[in-house]
Amino acid sequence: MKELTKQIALSLEASGYMLRRGVISSKEHKRYYEFVKGSELVLLAFEDMKDGETLPTKLPSRRKVAL
Repeated sequence: MKELTKQIALSLEASGYMLRRGVISSKEHKRYYEFVKGSELVLLAFEDMKDGETLPTKLPSRRKVAL
C-alpha cells in the first residue's frame, strides 16, 4: 500500500499539486497530509490512518507546513 501511495503522490505532484502537511491541535497531535492546487483540495489523509477510518468533516485550527 505504501508503494501505491508514493505513486499517487508523485503523479499528483507531476500534475502541479503541492503536498502540504500539518498537525491538528489535539492531545494526539495527529499529522495530516493534503494535496492542493490553488484552492482545490484533492486528497486528505492522516498519518497511520486505518482502512475504513473516516475523516472529520471539520478540521479545527491547523497549522500548514509546506514540505
